Amino acid sequence: MALVTFSLSLVLGAALVALAAGYALPLLRYAIAFRGLLRRTPPAPEGTPFVSVLVPARDEADHVEACVRSILACDYPADRFEVIVVDDFSSDATADVVTRLCGEYGDRLSLVCLADFVGDEHDGHKGVALSWGLHVSRGSLILTTDADCTVAPGWIQAMAGAFTSPRVAFVAGPVRMA
Repeated sequence: MALVTFSLSLVLGAALVALAAGYALPLLRYAIAFRGLLRRTPPAPEGTPFVSVLVPARDEADHVEACVRSILACDYPADRFEVIVVDDFSSDATADVVTRLCGEYGDRLSLVCLADFVGDEHDGHKGVALSWGLHVSRGSLILTTDADCTVAPGWIQAMAGAFTSPRVAFVAGPVRMA
């Protein structure tokens, strides 16, 4: 009886290991491929689309500067993208941080305060923030990221480059946790 129980446990354990490996290997291949895509950013083709990057932010004073700086450091042509941070009723210094950065980056960065457009805090949330960011954006392509994220230098080019095919209507990328 003990031998049967041990054999059954061994078979189940081996099956679980095989299942985990079968799941982990495609994810690892996907992560490696995406990382390579970001590293080998091709030069921007002629007729490069103008991109608006929308960043909804609520109480992100500790993170929004790193986010904005990483986006503005992207190797996409500086005159072909803008960053719009939408402050979603922050109770911290999020808007102050972005205002300071606006002075540094000029018209490449703008701040939209949702409180200027929406009645009260209960009328605001991430979807409303994105909607107002979209309303003021100039880009023919729209990218979004959260204010507590940073992006790789090739992020904008990789995302915009996917739209060279007329069959592509939507592109999403993984979030890498630090």
